[in-house]
Amino acid sequence: MRKWKTIEELASMIAARGHARKTVTLTSETAIFVGSHLRTAATKPTRNEVAKIICRNSCSEMCVLCVGLANKICNAYGNNIEG
Repeated sequence: MRKWKTIEELASMIAARGHARKTVTLTSETAIFVGSHLRTAATKPTRNEVAKIICRNSCSEMCVLCVGLANKICNAYGNNIEG
């Protein structure tokens, strides 16, 4: 039976124990959940990948408008802006 209801609550519990220099022990179910979320959080598209996704005109070269919007999206999510 888990002691947390949301991912935010789990993150707060883990951080609080870490700040208190206490050990965190996870059930196998929670470890799989945390590992999956960490992997997902670490995998972010680059600016160029975002620009290709949002381009409505299927430009052969990335247009300034799409690159600018992709920069804003990447900055908002802390993504790598380079290529």
